[in-house]
Amino acid sequence: MPLRRWQVQPEAICLNPVPDVIKSDHLECVANSCLATVIQQLGSLSQHAEQLFQCLVADTQGLSNRANVLQLKYKELEVKMQQLDVKTDGASELPSLFSTTPFNRKVVVDTQIFKATTRPGVIQEKLNRCEGPPALEKLNPFREDGKDSVKLYTNPDYFLDLWCQEMLR
Repeated sequence: MPLRRWQVQPEAICLNPVPDVIKSDHLECVANSCLATVIQQLGSLSQHAEQLFQCLVADTQGLSNRANVLQLKYKELEVKMQQLDVKTDGASELPSLFSTTPFNRKVVVDTQIFKATTRPGVIQEKLNRCEGPPALEKLNPFREDGKDSVKLYTNPDYFLDLWCQEMLR
């Protein structure tokens, strides 16, 4: 199930009850109430649009930085190719080509895709509205292994570490 990032508030535009103190002109009261909630929805929508464009700007800046790095690598490769004189005898340069160290690819495993630094602001707002972790520190005296219960409950690397230990066996 996808995580809903944006939710326009209020959802119900004309479902506000008419106060009992209003004896006449119910229609005007309902119209004013609807207008007020539509204005609130537009304000909420504008906040979401601002956040959406901030995300787009951040993504665009990231793509621009990656393109600049690729362009620099391309220029370095172009200079190296120009230094490699194709007109010389190819057989004399073959040993020098194979004497270089072989290419080793570095594989970076991205294990913390939900880190706070990469979390969108919308998701951070939802997390701020959530309840905190339960009071698991009360269970620490009953643990035989001496580990902190809250740390086990809130550790994002717990399952990755468990999987790594399983793979090492």
